[in-house]
Amino acid sequence: MTRAETVLDTAWIWALAQELDSRATALQFITQFLQMLPARVARINHALGKNDQNYAMDAVLSLASSASMAGAHQLAQHCRTIGHEVKAGNLGTARHASLTLDSHALNLTGEITELLDRAGTEQPGP
Repeated sequence: MTRAETVLDTAWIWALAQELDSRATALQFITQFLQMLPARVARINHALGKNDQNYAMDAVLSLASSASMAGAHQLAQHCRTIGHEVKAGNLGTARHASLTLDSHALNLTGEITELLDRAGTEQPGP
């Protein structure tokens, strides 16, 4: 499976934990990302629904960058695809591509929840 196909790259998260020298901080980051995910997806859908190219681009870039930092490569790639369409002014195509954002977010939510559940029962790592 390629990085772009990975729903949640846990190795990415543990690398972040090592970089921060704090497993707890990395888990806090992924928890906050999960909590903000529904609002970020809604923001994209709202902007596209209003045909607001600038707002849509801002919303897509925001989610793409935070998803990349969280190891959510599949979602980040999907946002970049939507972003290319928004940048080109193809808002109808971007809206069509955004129809699967909710399912991407749902899959990711499941994986993050599993990770957090496992992290709560494992011995502390990095």
